[in-house]
Amino acid sequence: MQEISRRVFGKGLLALGAANVFCPEAEALERLSTIERTRYAGRYPATLIAEDDGRILRARNIDQYFYPASLMKVASMMVVFDALRAGKIKLDDMIEITAEITELVGDEEWRPSRFVGVKEMSVDEAIHLAVIKSMNEPMIALACHIAGDEQSFAALVEAKLRSIGCNDTTVRNSNGYDHPEQKTTPMDMLKAMQHMRFAYAEESQVFGLRSFRDSSGEKQKTNNRFLLYYPYAKIAKTGSTDDAGCHNDGYAEHNGKGVFVLTMGAPYARYAADANHRMSDIGIARYGRAMEGLEAPRSSEERAKVIAALSDPSPNPFIQRPRQPDIVPFVNEFQRDLVNGLNAVIP
Repeated sequence: MQEISRRVFGKGLLALGAANVFCPEAEALERLSTIERTRYAGRYPATLIAEDDGRILRARNIDQYFYPASLMKVASMMVVFDALRAGKIKLDDMIEITAEITELVGDEEWRPSRFVGVKEMSVDEAIHLAVIKSMNEPMIALACHIAGDEQSFAALVEAKLRSIGCNDTTVRNSNGYDHPEQKTTPMDMLKAMQHMRFAYAEESQVFGLRSFRDSSGEKQKTNNRFLLYYPYAKIAKTGSTDDAGCHNDGYAEHNGKGVFVLTMGAPYARYAADANHRMSDIGIARYGRAMEGLEAPRSSEERAKVIAALSDPSPNPFIQRPRQPDIVPFVNEFQRDLVNGLNAVIP
């Protein structure tokens, strides 16, 4: 079977063409290793692969704290979706973009010119712009519309994260702007995306849109390279700030095999997207396989029970910090460097 799924890593440009469904495993690991050797702001990128039932396949540098950047919008949207489900807000409600919000956000280079100076928009359009274009004004406007002010909304988001077992994240705003007291870990961001995928199965589809038509009919395209260039990407969120580096948190699925992939702290957005591409190839290729006798693949009935548990809003017992034996054993020339180079994996 031939698919468009090969990328050329180097200058960050994409070369798409007919190729095998997955990159050869050694090639995917080689390019992933190249990304993981880069540094940004004194740290190496954190990378993580988990199957859709929560089993960790691979983890690197996940003990680091990061500024969440716009990955915080995943958690913020849970609160927005809860408000929609409860009937507190409606998609066609109009919300105000105040001068204070515009001043707080400042000049965003990715803001479409049509939205410069806009004073109001619908809840539906604000959700699409905050998720797909990663705009901050609509996210702050939604927060103020729901909770009265952003600080109160941040408290709701933090409480939501605690309810799903994200105990290492502190929330100080809705959009992820760097704040000295706002931090998160890769494990918490993995849990947040998993909860979004399973507990908000319908609403989370907005995180998989490559583009949408705004209220004027103008097409707005995502800036998420993982969604744009990886054919099996289903949902994803990107985020970056000068101090956070570049993050990409996503879910990919092929032939019923689903994996969550996360890269945080990459020096460039294209690096984070490429790492997720490579990890998705590796994770889907190894999906459900026993790791050299460590554990047998779960039966379909067992997987169904675990996936059902993932949609439970209570703290998730199936998502645990990875132990060294859970790290996938690599079988190529990069094995010694990659496995022995796993630094400070949380026991």
